[in-house]
Amino acid sequence: MKKRALSMNRTMGLILTVGYTALLVLLLIISLYWISNTQYEVEKAEAEALSGYVERVSDEMSMLERHVYDTYATNRDFLALSGLQSYTRNYEDAYYLREAMTSKMFLEEYIHGFAIFYDRLSKVWYRTKDDSYLTNDQIRQVVGAIRPNVQSIVRQRIWERLTVDGETIMVVTCRRDNAAISGMYCIKGTDGIASTLRRPGQVAVITDEGEALRGGELAERLSLAERLSGATGAYAEKSGGYRIYARRIPQAQLWIALAVKVDLWSLLNAWQVGLLLLTLVSVVAVVMLYVFFRQEFLRPTRQLTQAMEQLRRGEISEVPILDARFTEMQNVNRTLARMVSEIESQKVTIYEEIIERQKAEMQYLQLQLRPHFYLNGLKTINALAINGDTEGIQSMVYAVSDHLRYLFRENQMVRLSEELEFVQNYVSLQKQTAGRNIRLDIDAAPEAGEWPVPILCVQTFVENSVKYARTAVSGAPLAMTVRADILSTEEGRYLDLIISDNCQGYSEEALLSVNSGRFGDDGRAVGIGNILRRCRLLYGDRAELRFYNEGGAVSELVLPIKAEDGGSGDKEAEGK
Repeated sequence: MKKRALSMNRTMGLILTVGYTALLVLLLIISLYWISNTQYEVEKAEAEALSGYVERVSDEMSMLERHVYDTYATNRDFLALSGLQSYTRNYEDAYYLREAMTSKMFLEEYIHGFAIFYDRLSKVWYRTKDDSYLTNDQIRQVVGAIRPNVQSIVRQRIWERLTVDGETIMVVTCRRDNAAISGMYCIKGTDGIASTLRRPGQVAVITDEGEALRGGELAERLSLAERLSGATGAYAEKSGGYRIYARRIPQAQLWIALAVKVDLWSLLNAWQVGLLLLTLVSVVAVVMLYVFFRQEFLRPTRQLTQAMEQLRRGEISEVPILDARFTEMQNVNRTLARMVSEIESQKVTIYEEIIERQKAEMQYLQLQLRPHFYLNGLKTINALAINGDTEGIQSMVYAVSDHLRYLFRENQMVRLSEELEFVQNYVSLQKQTAGRNIRLDIDAAPEAGEWPVPILCVQTFVENSVKYARTAVSGAPLAMTVRADILSTEEGRYLDLIISDNCQGYSEEALLSVNSGRFGDDGRAVGIGNILRRCRLLYGDRAELRFYNEGGAVSELVLPIKAEDGGSGDKEAEGK
């Protein structure tokens, strides 16, 4: 027998007789929000207290390093001290340099002390800001500790970490021939990190090697060294009854850890406890009403919510009929079913439009790369024609036609083995036409050859090296290496492609440009930008591209097994 539909308006009249139920629900929501917001603000304040201290120390150490290096690179007195000159002249230059450093130290907060080594590093002048940073005895110990190391410094800048009288002191030194200059920074004030917090905290200072320079008992109790061994620059976790935060000072290779005890009063205050108790006591009075709502309102509402969630996940494509007695709920059910039906039909149309738009954009990007080699080939054929080399023209025409056949393929994805074969043909052609000594080494895992990759993803970087790279020695061969490995991670398997050469590498401006996603008007940046945009279309955020210098220009592409679902390259990638 069909159930009689009820009117929600008449039913709500009964519910309004106990209207304070809404107030109870509101109190509960306010309580939970208040507690959650208070807890969020407390944790935010704790994290910001530690982050602010670490960032200030890191910034001040960076400024100290920059000032020491500027003195090493541009100060005339230091440059004079680095050479061989008379005792009187050495003394005079060292005096003026000391006075300049002293003035700078008392003007800037980040210089806590300095030392000047001169006269073939046999003499030293040093000074500290004041006893609140470094005492005279401490700076003498620091100078004595770093003095043997100054003799062996071969790099322009080197950081050293020293522990003197329980204080951690960082020293940055620059040496040039017969002179060296050191800046000193004392890492103090860690106990003040927790002074402004709602709940008292404890601080530990731990090296990258796991040695606790301060707060050793806390570090051992919470196993901070083991926790931080796999962390990068920041760490936050709740464990062992503590909220633990840690930030790393990169120049010092140190971790500053803050541990705050978690208890009831760190989560709630007296007003919040009182409000919660009032809310819980009042809930008992509406238990019977809750049973009614659960049966006649909450249960169908929950079914409707579950159906909507299943629709969102794509598990179902239509709304099921709900077992609801309220006419309003039945109307909602029918209306939602009609809306879902219309949306499904619209999704198909929109999806097809997106696919066509992505295909058009991919074809445009692919066409941008095609003219480069074509124009170069025409120039070479013209040169051969001028020289009357008929056989060379014929060979060049065949070679250019083979390359154009590959370039004008409709597929956006090809097997890596095809791309590498195309690159080898290109390099061989360059050897014949340009007369340049080029060597290409390919080291590809056997399984990598079948991996689908975007067309011209290797060729672009090889051609950039041929066109723009210059070896340090005139006439030296251009050596390029293409390495392909398969990486297995928790997220899946990836192809790691690395293209490198032995030339001058990327300029700093070019590295900043390509790694930040901004590209200039030069051909090299246009080609790389093209590859980046195509990878974004094909893979979304799953592909990684890095550019850096390591004995030459290095370009690395980490590509997943196939393109994004629904992307324009899926069918080509899977069909290979």
